[in-house]
Order: sequence, then structure tokens, then C-alpha cells
Amino acid sequence: MVLYRQLFRLYTSRHEKDAFADRILRESSTLRAAADVWSDVASNLGLGFRVLNGGPVIHGELRSGAELEIGIYETDDGAYRTLASTEGGRGPMGRVLVKRHDALSRIKKVVSRAPEGLDEELRAGFSVTASPSELAKELLSLPAAKALFVDLSDRSPRLSYRTGSASIVLEGVELAHQRLELVIEALTQMTSSPTESHSAFR
Repeated sequence: MVLYRQLFRLYTSRHEKDAFADRILRESSTLRAAADVWSDVASNLGLGFRVLNGGPVIHGELRSGAELEIGIYETDDGAYRTLASTEGGRGPMGRVLVKRHDALSRIKKVVSRAPEGLDEELRAGFSVTASPSELAKELLSLPAAKALFVDLSDRSPRLSYRTGSASIVLEGVELAHQRLELVIEALTQMTSSPTESHSAFR
């Protein structure tokens, strides 16, 4: 019995080490691939790029005047998230929060009304709260913001906006040039003054 336990511990230890090594290899490959893509996007858009703690970071000033930073963080359960945030833009006053529906928000959806004027596709898939209420329509009707919640719906995008500053969180590590550029354009439009927010969206 003692020998069996020792062999079991040895097998378990080796299995855990192999699994850990495989995970590190996958993560490093993903981060290297992300670094190549993110570097290209930063160069194309005239933004800065660096590698911090093994992960890529895009940073710089947007057309709106807001300061941008995009990076990757790891959750407590070991999952990666892509976080894009801005500060100091010229967007409208107020707050907006958009997140994928969960069980609780679906119940709230039945008993409370979402802000008026939102696309049905957005209302069906996401919980939207805003103060003032009309700010949700103003921001989420912007071309890049509308595209964000359609084209990146598989990443369960989460938007938090507060008077000229905003953040977007995506599940996983974004590895597509166009999708990363869409996140940046959405943040640019939302943190611009109303007269310039629709310009230059490709």
C-alpha cells in the first residue's frame, strides 16, 4: 500500500508538472503571437508599443485627446482578458455600463426597462444601464460602438464609460488586427466630442 501511494504521488507530480509546462508553452505562444499583431496595429495607428511582464501593451493619445492603454491580465481562475482603457477624453457627461446578460440581469430585464432607442440585437444579448438614460443611445449608436457588440460578441465585450473615460474588456487575447482596431476606434468615438465622434470610422 505504501509503495502504491508513492507511485501515485510520483505519477500525479509528473502529470501536474507536464500540464503546467504545456500551459506555459501555450501561453507564451499566444502572447508572442499577440505581440506581433499588436505591434502592427500600434504602428499602423501611430501609437506606442511595448512588452510588459511578458505581455504586449499598446499606448498613446487618440484623436479624441484621450490617453489609451491596452494590455492583457489574468483572472483568478487563470483565464486571460484583453483590457482597453482610456482617460481624459472629451466625451459627454454621464455613465454607461454594458455587459453580457447573466441570469440575474435577465430577471431584471423583465421587471425594468432598458434605455430607449437601443438596437434589439444589443438589448437581447446585453444588459445596459445608463445615467442619464439617453446617453446609452448616444454612445451605442456610434458606428464603431455598434459594430463592437456585433463583430466581437464572441468575446463577450464589457463596456464601462464615465464622462470621457472608458474601458472595454474582452474575454481571451485578441489576435485579429481588424478587431483590435475596432476596439480602439470605438473608444476614440466614445471619448470624442459629439461633433467629431463619427469621423474617420472605416
